Amino acid sequence: MKFTIIIPCYNVAKYISKTLDSVLTQTNKNIEVLLINDGSTDNTLNILKEYEKQYPHIKVFDKFNGGVSSARNEGLKNATGDYLYFLDGDDTISSDLFQNMFDILERNKDIDFISFGYQIEKNPVEKEIFSHDIYNNKLFKKYDILELFLERKLRQSMCSFIVKKDIVADNSILFDENTTNGEDQEFQIKCMYHTKVSYYCSDILFNYIQRDDSAVSVFSKNYLTLLGVFERLLSYIKLDDKNKDIILSLRVYALLEYFYVFRRASKYNNEELIKEIVDRYVIFDNKFKFKLDKTIVKIFILKVLFKISHKLLSILFRKV
Repeated sequence: MKFTIIIPCYNVAKYISKTLDSVLTQTNKNIEVLLINDGSTDNTLNILKEYEKQYPHIKVFDKFNGGVSSARNEGLKNATGDYLYFLDGDDTISSDLFQNMFDILERNKDIDFISFGYQIEKNPVEKEIFSHDIYNNKLFKKYDILELFLERKLRQSMCSFIVKKDIVADNSILFDENTTNGEDQEFQIKCMYHTKVSYYCSDILFNYIQRDDSAVSVFSKNYLTLLGVFERLLSYIKLDDKNKDIILSLRVYALLEYFYVFRRASKYNNEELIKEIVDRYVIFDNKFKFKLDKTIVKIFILKVLFKISHKLLSILFRKV
């Protein structure tokens, strides 16, 4: 059993060594590491090549700058492992991540997808942990883990799961290279949708490092690509239409993401983008039944306010 680690790298010369050192300390050595240099303009490529010279299981691919989705797709094209894992070039993983995954898979070879706990390190002292003991060591059938994800009962990041390569290859799952926001959600949801058996491990095995010098995310038209993600997903899953609950949960999830984008545009008082967002509201079918919980009540209130006056809701969002 081999694991492929795909690491997109763009101008991470300051951080990539720490990331790779965490990969090289893995207790399970049956891994291949694919480093995708995405047109870096700093010293990243030279550092990657030095690691490639020293370690035979590390391979470097150098390509023009096409964005993180393009880099991840390049990794998918060259992966030879049985299971895939995605890691960013400025974060770290626990040394026993792949040994844990191996042990789980040895106990149940039918598992297609494993999600695990992770943390966000805001500084050396402050950490935000996402781990769900209630689901620890639990097997899930078909759509169960996707349902938990869509209902936000199970938190998962792009770097806190592994997926069987066959799931990705057999269903032609790729990252949309024209999407700059939400491409990771689209990929995860499609993978979970096609898995037959999933598993959750609450151990904290991935560390997302939030840096002071990270670029400030300024709202722009690029955020509207997040709406495109859910337009595509709603069509993608509706084509199958085997599970009405999943379609309902996806619509609820999509509406929350819609109002997130609407709120961002309102905060920046960008009337042009607000108009474009409002015009895309018609993609959501209003004729489905809601389950009664806090999230649904929240959406219902937002929908009512939006229907009365999206301009008023926009003003309210600016003040929140």
